[in-house]
Amino acid sequence: NKYKSDKKSGLYWLKPSEQGPTFKAYCDASEGWTLVMKINGNKKTFSYNSALWSNKEPLNEDSLLMNDVEAKFASYWTVPFTELRFGMKSKGITQWITVSYAAISLYSLIADGQYRTTHLGKSKWRSLLSHTSMQPNCNREGFNVKGQSGAIARIGVIANNEDDCSSPDSYIGFGTGYGPVNTAGNFALHSPDNGDTNVKAIGYIMVR
Repeated sequence: NKYKSDKKSGLYWLKPSEQGPTFKAYCDASEGWTLVMKINGNKKTFSYNSALWSNKEPLNEDSLLMNDVEAKFASYWTVPFTELRFGMKSKGITQWITVSYAAISLYSLIADGQYRTTHLGKSKWRSLLSHTSMQPNCNREGFNVKGQSGAIARIGVIANNEDDCSSPDSYIGFGTGYGPVNTAGNFALHSPDNGDTNVKAIGYIMVR
C-alpha cells in the first residue's frame, strides 16, 4: 500500500499548491486521507441546493476533528486526489467505502452541477449503513445525481420503483434532498425493498 505510513493521524499543515493557501487539516496519516467535509443529516446545512457545494467558503473551519460538528474545509477546493473515502455514522457505528476517481478537487466535480458517474453499484453504497431500503430501478450514481424530479444527491445513488430515472423516491448519499430533511443518509418510499425509511447519518468525506 503506497499510502501506508508510520505517521500518526491528527492535525497537519497543508499547502497543496504554490499559489494556494496554507491551512490546517485533519489527516488519517497512516493511510493518507485528508478530511474535506462533515455533514449532519438532521440539518439543512448541506442540502443539495446549498451554496456550500458551489462556493469556496469554509464552514466551522476550526472544527477539525472527526466529530459530529458540521464543517467544510479548504481541502474541498484545493486538494487533488485519485480516491475518495465516504463514511456514515449511525447509532454510533461508522461504515466506510472507497471510490477511485481522479480530480483536481472535490469542488471541481460538484460546483458546476454536471452529472458525473461512478461505477460502485448500489450494493456498495448500501454498505454505508447497517440497514437500508431502496427501490429496485434507475440506480443512477455518482456526483450531482438526479432525475427529472424526486430524489437528488450531490454524492450517492438514487433509485425508482418505475423502470426509469424520471421520478426516483429513494437515495443513499450526501447533500441529498427530497421529502423530509435528510442531507446524509438513506431515504425511501413507494415500495422500497425494506419498507419506507428515513435514516439520518453523520457523513464524512475524505480524499487522497
